[in-house]
Amino acid sequence: MVSLLQNLFTVSELNAKVKLCIEQKFTLINITGQVSNYTKPASGHMYFTLKDDFSSIRCAFFKPLNIRCKSKIENGQQLIVTARVSLYEQRGDYQLIIQHAESAGDGHLQVAFEKLKNKLQQDGLFEQDKKQALPKIAKQLGIISSATTAALQDILRVCDRRFTALPIIIYPCVVQGDTAAKTIASAINIANARQECDVLIVARGGGSLEDLWPFNEEEVARAIYASKIPIITGIGHEIDTTIADFVADARAATPSSGAELATIAQSEVIEQLNSSQLQLNRFIAQEVLKYRQLLQHYKLLLRNPAHQLQSHMQQLDNLADKMQRAILAVIQQKAQHLSMLAYQLNAHSPLAILARGYAVITKDEVVIQQISQVDIKDTIDIIVSDGTLTCEVKGSQSSKESDEPR
Repeated sequence: MVSLLQNLFTVSELNAKVKLCIEQKFTLINITGQVSNYTKPASGHMYFTLKDDFSSIRCAFFKPLNIRCKSKIENGQQLIVTARVSLYEQRGDYQLIIQHAESAGDGHLQVAFEKLKNKLQQDGLFEQDKKQALPKIAKQLGIISSATTAALQDILRVCDRRFTALPIIIYPCVVQGDTAAKTIASAINIANARQECDVLIVARGGGSLEDLWPFNEEEVARAIYASKIPIITGIGHEIDTTIADFVADARAATPSSGAELATIAQSEVIEQLNSSQLQLNRFIAQEVLKYRQLLQHYKLLLRNPAHQLQSHMQQLDNLADKMQRAILAVIQQKAQHLSMLAYQLNAHSPLAILARGYAVITKDEVVIQQISQVDIKDTIDIIVSDGTLTCEVKGSQSSKESDEPR
């Protein structure tokens, strides 16, 4: 009896220990199975069972994580989940706590998505500088979508609310299935060939990755990139992102948001028109006033031409006075320049040198610079500051002789 008491657990203690053992043994695992017993109460959490041909396990997928799940979970669906293995202590149920889930068919689609995304990115289809600007006010809107989808009705309701007078052309296409990509690309090409609209919305409602797959096809991406008309994509819900969104000129979180981007509120247009009308009225009033004043001026001139003549005479006097002052200024400037040149010329004149006591000696009008140029009894002229002396050479002595010792 004593030994039994030593190993005695409460149910809660046992479940807690088993839970700890399970969670320590298994971290995150990947597991696949078919969904059954799916429920989603008001809390937003999801509860279901994953099963195969022989076994089943309970699963809990809590709201903070399941809102990011792009696959629609429903009974009979084959799922691949990433989960923690745990134990629900209150019932002692072994279960999976789902961290991520996707349709079993989505795995290869995700690989194809990333492969095409990388290819188109390298080809430059996602570059921001290649994207076209949306018109400030669309003159005509084109919608590329299925004619029977709720997404189309959402767009039409938003357009009617924001700008009732906006003309809309619908280019119907298939948005799900094997032929969808071809019809979507064809609708884009038709809209460009017709050139009826100045902005296009490519849209469809939400769905699984497989449902949205036509918008991940290269054919659609190339058609969007080649479009000469700006394209807005509004595909799926806010968490859904397709290849088409990366290529488009603008991406909206939903079809309704796409309609918001493509249209301007009617109230804004009215406000702009009122502002423009005020500016136009102000401009017209200023122009009318200006021409009235000009007309009044000409009326006065016609009544008394002498006023105009007097005005011209006064202008003539002013011009004559300006011209006279300009001529005097030029003469004064030239006189100052002439005086400066005369000063410079006088400074370099030989006469100025003679005035300081120097003389210039010439023979037959040739300046004598050396003794060898004259002989004894030659007649030479000595030019001084106030005249010329005519002399006869009696003798000569070079500077070298004078330096020799006697």
